Amino acid sequence: MSTEHPVAFAPAVFPAIAGRGAQQELERARSRGFAAGHAEGMRVAARAAAAQRDAIEVELRELLADGRRQIDEAIGVLDAAAAALGRRAEQLAAVAQQRLENLAVELATAVVARELSDAEDSARNALHRALLTVEPADVHEVRLSAVDAEALGRHEAVPASVTLTIDPTLSAGDALTVLDDGFVDARLGAAFERARAALASADTSSDAAQAEEPA
Repeated sequence: MSTEHPVAFAPAVFPAIAGRGAQQELERARSRGFAAGHAEGMRVAARAAAAQRDAIEVELRELLADGRRQIDEAIGVLDAAAAALGRRAEQLAAVAQQRLENLAVELATAVVARELSDAEDSARNALHRALLTVEPADVHEVRLSAVDAEALGRHEAVPASVTLTIDPTLSAGDALTVLDDGFVDARLGAAFERARAALASADTSSDAAQAEEPA
């Protein structure tokens, strides 16, 4: 055997067999891959959407809670303002009422002063008030100012059982009725002072009653 020309070996190459069945299997594998990828993508998207929805719900609850707090605070402010306004209105009403009462007393004083300008009317009114609440038989004397006593003496307007006495401490229109067990104060100034005291006492009682009322 001659060795001058050695034999060279080469790898065998076999042709790929591409039948119809193999092609169909490849298509099915590709479809399964697409389906799996699509399903995974949908799951990822669903998880992201759920997380976003949860975040939105949390934020919405916080906004609602904050809104309720703001509303409660606003209602509290309005209630406080309404209460303050009510108290102020009551104070103004009390001041106005007191002023009206004072004006009423002042007006009555002015009216009486006008009536006292007539000496005869003043004297008759003083005697009338002195005897208004008592029986003439129970009266020891009626004390009057000198002006009123003189006016009554001129007209003989005094009951026979009543003794008139001039009291220099009394003003025109004033009278003091002396009884067995005391006297009747018919002085005009004292009457107005009693009226003022009664009004002041009524105002004080009203304020105390309001202070005791529950808030």
